Amino acid sequence: GLLLYTDGLIEDRHRDLSDGLATLAAAIRRRTPVTAQQICDAAEGVLGEAPGRADDVCLLAVRLRDRA
Repeated sequence: GLLLYTDGLIEDRHRDLSDGLATLAAAIRRRTPVTAQQICDAAEGVLGEAPGRADDVCLLAVRLRDRA
């Protein structure tokens, strides 16, 4: 799958960029999403872990399928 997102998902006043990336990676691995919606749901779970958001967030997920 492919997840595109704005920095508001992983960075804020209470968490730096590297911590946000690690949190996002752990959330994706923990859920093992199969569909694009599940990828977004797992990514949105990261939002609940950070207190008070001051930045907007935009997500775009794509799940690629084998053509075989």
